[in-house]
Amino acid sequence: FWGDLKVPKAEIYLPAVMNLMGKISAPEIPDPILMREIEKLSQSADSLSMSGLDSVTTVRDTINLNYFDNFTGKLNIEFPQNTWIKNKDMFVEISGDLDVVKNNEYFELFGKIDVVRGQYDLFGKIFKIDEGSVAFLGGEEMMPMLNVKASYTFRNSDRAEQKLSVAISGKASEPSIQFLLDDGSISEGDALSYLLFGKDVNELSVAQQDNVPGAGQLAGSAAMAVLSSQLTDLLG
Repeated sequence: FWGDLKVPKAEIYLPAVMNLMGKISAPEIPDPILMREIEKLSQSADSLSMSGLDSVTTVRDTINLNYFDNFTGKLNIEFPQNTWIKNKDMFVEISGDLDVVKNNEYFELFGKIDVVRGQYDLFGKIFKIDEGSVAFLGGEEMMPMLNVKASYTFRNSDRAEQKLSVAISGKASEPSIQFLLDDGSISEGDALSYLLFGKDVNELSVAQQDNVPGAGQLAGSAAMAVLSSQLTDLLG
């Protein structure tokens, strides 16, 4: 096979694509215990038996795709712009040029996709995607290399404007995620504190100590540790 394919316009709904691959697009924060118990009660209340439908819904797919093993060739795919990737938290416009190559038993991807513009909603705060690229280097796994930077501008407790940024790089399966405040590196916990409250963890703990003497710092640190442990997973 060979040829050139140009995509002048496209919209890709990411959760549907990930579902076809048997994956989820992002890890979910566990539901509170109360919500889980309510869900259990609602499930147990439904006593409808579905066993009679088993024979209808379990038709086996008998299509044989072995003929793909003998394919070789190269297909170029061009995305000039106006191709959008979306989910409930994100919309991103991309452009790029990819080669789909097959010389062995598997297909390989080569090339780079660039982010034209876009934004990401994290905990109700809008991060503007300043720049980004996804590079495919071939191989059986089709695992790209990432280089994405996004930023959120806010006003701190003194009403001064600051910029919280996140830089994501490395292999898509194990991304390296760095948080910055006005171009200076900060911890994940501080990043989440600025994101939620507009101040760092230490400032937040002092405010809590005024209300609960002796206990505020411990409670604030524990809560921040639990929440910040989710942040990198969600961004990944």
